[in-house]
Amino acid sequence: YRMVKKHGQNFELSPEQILKIGINENGKKFSTKNAATQKKEVNEILKDTNFIDTMINLSGFGRLEHILHNFLEKNNTGNKLRIDNLLYELSKLPKIDLNMVAYNWFHMPSFSNLVDQYCKIYNNIKKIDIIEYKAMVESFISRIIEVLQHAILKWNGSINNLIDSYNNFVSLIMVPYFSEYYDASNYPNFLTTRIISLINVELSNILTIECIVINLCILTKINMFDKETIEPLFINIVSNFRKENAVSFSKNDNVEQLIQILDDCSNIGVNLSELMRFLIINRLSSLIITEHELFVKELLYKKYGELLISNFISNKRGSDLSIDWIIRGLKNEDLNSPN
Repeated sequence: YRMVKKHGQNFELSPEQILKIGINENGKKFSTKNAATQKKEVNEILKDTNFIDTMINLSGFGRLEHILHNFLEKNNTGNKLRIDNLLYELSKLPKIDLNMVAYNWFHMPSFSNLVDQYCKIYNNIKKIDIIEYKAMVESFISRIIEVLQHAILKWNGSINNLIDSYNNFVSLIMVPYFSEYYDASNYPNFLTTRIISLINVELSNILTIECIVINLCILTKINMFDKETIEPLFINIVSNFRKENAVSFSKNDNVEQLIQILDDCSNIGVNLSELMRFLIINRLSSLIITEHELFVKELLYKKYGELLISNFISNKRGSDLSIDWIIRGLKNEDLNSPN
């Protein structure tokens, strides 16, 4: 009867169903009629929609449907069943795992596609149970961040490439899918801590002016150009075990940029005395100059009150002073010399 109500004349009754309906309505004599007559009479009976509704109610299915509907709604069983089905779909997806990090980073197209599949299912759960949705998304984000931290910890490429890779990850994953739950405006501690660690490694090697400049610029990039961060880095530089041979100089050094950055450091209260002496001593040790040129530099540093450097040069020079050097003293060209 339900199928007839739904599909009308398009629903084809079986001979047994025709016979049953006919006998119920017309008695046993209905069975003596031929098949064509039986079908015609039953079709006439089924044109009465009230009759069909009555038979559906008498069958008890309508009541059963009502009871089942109330049970599912009042006991939240329907929602639970739907969520269970979605959880089953989730279980078939690959896990977000540490081994997704290959060659120091994610394969972003495949990782992004996987996250998209997860989020489609989570969004369907959101339509059913917002509390369950939030709990599952927060757990999922925690797992993603755990894998992200693992990738950052394994990173051994350039620091600038790490920052670019993180920014790309955030723009492809965290912002499109989890902007409500993830602060993309600030670099997380696990990233900045790793960056500072990598910078310290860089500054422990043989240094160049370019290396110092690049790493100080990185601090600006990650919003950590501050006294508390910079001073320990400078201590690391001046503690280099190579001492006066720690810095390699080149004619292409951008000294002006270094001076500008060190001015910025001074403006935020960073003490530059030790770093400046360290750089000057390394520079003096790398120069090939005459004894007289060393003596002139000794006088210059003494003139400007830098006695420690002046004494270092005096010890480095080591030979007796020439009377002519003493008579000559410092000239204007010495004061104005770029060297």
